Amino acid sequence: MTRCQPAASCLIGVALLSTLASTRPAAAQGTAADYARAVALQDRYENAAIDVAGPPTAIPGTHRFWYRNSGRGGHRFVEVTPRRSRHPPPSTTRSLRRPCPRPPAVP
Repeated sequence: MTRCQPAASCLIGVALLSTLASTRPAAAQGTAADYARAVALQDRYENAAIDVAGPPTAIPGTHRFWYRNSGRGGHRFVEVTPRRSRHPPPSTTRSLRRPCPRPPAVP
């Protein structure tokens, strides 16, 4: 039987062997009944959420987009045409050229 020279490598080896020997195989993810119950819950609660907007989808070649909105009676498709903003952009090059104000002096 060989003896380990460095004590640290012996300790690491013993720790590794004990960890591998004590682990158990993982259990299965679920049974067919679990999946059927999950699908039934999804069907039951999916209709409880109303006025939920789906992801927006761009209409090619335009600035418009559409999305699906869920409601009590089913789904409704909404087409949106955004209006051009009448406000100037938040910052201009002139405002960027001005120096920032100095903070007040702390007594």
